[in-house]
This record gives sequence, structure tokens and C-alpha cells, in this order.
Amino acid sequence: MENRNDERGVCALLIIGGIIACIIGLSNWLWKKNIFFWGLGAIILGIAGIIYHEKRINKEIRKQELRKIQKEKERIEREKIWEEQREDREKKAIKLQILEKEIKKQENLRKKEFEAQIKAEMIEEGIISNDDDTFREPIPQDIQDRVWNRDGGKCVKCGSQEKLEFDHFIPFSKGGSNTYRNLQILCEKCNRSKSNNIG
Repeated sequence: MENRNDERGVCALLIIGGIIACIIGLSNWLWKKNIFFWGLGAIILGIAGIIYHEKRINKEIRKQELRKIQKEKERIEREKIWEEQREDREKKAIKLQILEKEIKKQENLRKKEFEAQIKAEMIEEGIISNDDDTFREPIPQDIQDRVWNRDGGKCVKCGSQEKLEFDHFIPFSKGGSNTYRNLQILCEKCNRSKSNNIG
């Protein structure tokens, strides 16, 4: 910046000196016309120097502005690339979360299928009963009394009077209901041997 001011100062001195020389030359044209032309030359040289100096400064300013614009473009481009990469990372993370949920869902479904299959096999083999009181309505007391009186308070298969249970002719799991005609009294042993069969 100081060099620019020095150059402007030199050009300004040339112009001022040229103007003074021209005035001196005009005051005595015949004897001092050389001074006039030297002064005129100095003025022209000073003006040319200022014009050149301003052009050079403007050129440098334009270069600086272009560099700033280029840097800004590069910054915007970098931010754009970073934003796209961030979006890609977020999409991948969401995909992973969805996949993990789907895998867990499939695992739970397989587990439930296995449990149902194993339970059905165990019921069929008579290892466990299919009586699940949480999913069926209780047998009304008046129906229990009527079935008890009808069957004489003993197992209709073996006649035992110990560990008696109400059994469904058509199992509850196969659509049987808690009606008088669909119920009978069996002992625990006969009921387990009957398992989930009809009858």
C-alpha cells in the first residue's frame, strides 16, 4: 500500500512540476519555450503514470475479488459435498435401524412359531394339556352342577372319584364351548390320556 502511495506521489509531483514549468515557459515564450515543452511532457508523463497506476490497482483489486469469489465457490462446494455426505450417512443409519427392527421382528415370529409348534406337539403327545384358562370363559356354576349330577360325581371313563376335572367332548381349542352337552367329568389321568382329542 505504501508503494502505491509513493507512485501516486511521484506522478503528482511530475504534474505539479510540469504545470509550473509550463507557466514559466509561457511567461517568456521566446527564451523559455523549451521549459514549457519539458513541463508539458512532465504533465503528460504524470497523467499517464496515474492512469497506469490506477489501472494496475484496479487489476489487482479485480484479481483479489476473483480470488475471493473462487474461494467462496470452493467453500460452497465443500459445504454441499459435506451436506450430501451427511445425508447419505443419515440414510444409511436409518436403513440399519429398519433392518435391525425387521431382523428382530423375524426372530420373534420364528420364536413364536417354534413355541406354537412345540406346544402343539407336546399337547398331541399328552405331555401338557391345552387348558388355558386365561383365554377361555369359566364354566358357569349351574352348568357344573348339572354335569356333576348327570355323571354321578365320578370319572365317566374309569369311575374314579379322585382328582376330577371338567372335560370338553369337543376341545376348547377346536371350537368347543362350555355347554351342558359338551362337558363331562374325567379324572386327571383319563383327561391327560384323552389330551386334545374329540370324545
